[in-house]
Amino acid sequence: MWDTSLTLAETSLSNPALSHAVQDSTIKALMDKGLVLDQQGNGAEAVSVWNEIIHRFSMSQNLSIEQQVAIAFVKKGHDIDTTNLFLSQSHPYKEAIATYDALLHRFGTSQNLIIQQQIAMALRNKGVDLSKLHRYAEALATNDLLIHRFGTSQDLTIQQQVAGAFLNKGGDLGQLHRYEKALAMYDEVIRRFGTSQDLALQQQVAMALFNKGFALDRLHRYKEALAANNEVIRLLGKSQDPTIQLFVVVRAFVNKGKALNQLHRYQEAIATYDTLIHRFGDMPNPMMQQYVAGAFLNKGNNLDQLHRYQEAIAANDEVIRRFGDSQGFEIQNKVVKALLNKGIEFGKLHDREQEKAVFEELVHRFKKVKDFEIQKQVAIAQRFLTHL
Repeated sequence: MWDTSLTLAETSLSNPALSHAVQDSTIKALMDKGLVLDQQGNGAEAVSVWNEIIHRFSMSQNLSIEQQVAIAFVKKGHDIDTTNLFLSQSHPYKEAIATYDALLHRFGTSQNLIIQQQIAMALRNKGVDLSKLHRYAEALATNDLLIHRFGTSQDLTIQQQVAGAFLNKGGDLGQLHRYEKALAMYDEVIRRFGTSQDLALQQQVAMALFNKGFALDRLHRYKEALAANNEVIRLLGKSQDPTIQLFVVVRAFVNKGKALNQLHRYQEAIATYDTLIHRFGDMPNPMMQQYVAGAFLNKGNNLDQLHRYQEAIAANDEVIRRFGDSQGFEIQNKVVKALLNKGIEFGKLHDREQEKAVFEELVHRFKKVKDFEIQKQVAIAQRFLTHL
């Protein structure tokens, strides 16, 4: 194990003429230690190991050791990104960016493939961190540098970073409301990697389609947005990966339903939300349950558009029944909206007694909840009550 290897190697560390063999065994033991700590979720201790590797070996001219040092830089930056090690220094992202910059300074001109892979990863990660700090111009420039340097690479690992750079660039342009330019980035991912057999690239293509649908929605190009979301569902709809289900597939169903609503295709929108509820309704993940609750609300809104008020009431009742006892503000907000919508539907049915009872229930249950969005719904219900 790495502890034994390190103990044996320690006896030689004071020797300026440390042999390549001992250096190799030492850095291998440290790399193994860092990787094990990462697997155990102990990023804080792993960062100390990566720092030790960088401190001891960053000036080595041995290529195999240089490769390990480059990997250590990227691992360190990633672990800083994903742990709260440096919150006392404003934000961990700045420290991670400094780590990636140190790698680029040390190895930026390397022609070695393994080191180039780490450079590409560092540039991509740096771009993501700059975006998190809302430094979008710098993020765009960083992604452009990655694309310019590695855009024609045939190496699969580097191609994945290039695809990620296009995706991230599209996201940054979207944050700046430059949706047409964002679309061009997503189309570039699809054009370059759309026929790839690599699973990671296929998922990035699906993400490009998903983001493309979002940008098209912002541009009110709903038919194209619908087509993009349908393609995401086709490509990833059968995935069993919980992350893909939560962050891509279910959101594609939501966005598909919204596009159909904007196109006044209400029955198809209802069917879309029914599919979402059937597929994901029993999943316990709290975020997934928010999407399910939202699907019931949106189903009710589409039923309202078709003047099917009793069915709209039933859809809102499902939100109240399933999530009425939930404690989180996000899900409570959906329960409040369901009650408000239910009261409005009774009003459209001219059932004033039920309308009043629902609004009174809403006010009674939520008037003391200290959440701005919930209090907005309470105020609307109170206004309705003044006219009843």
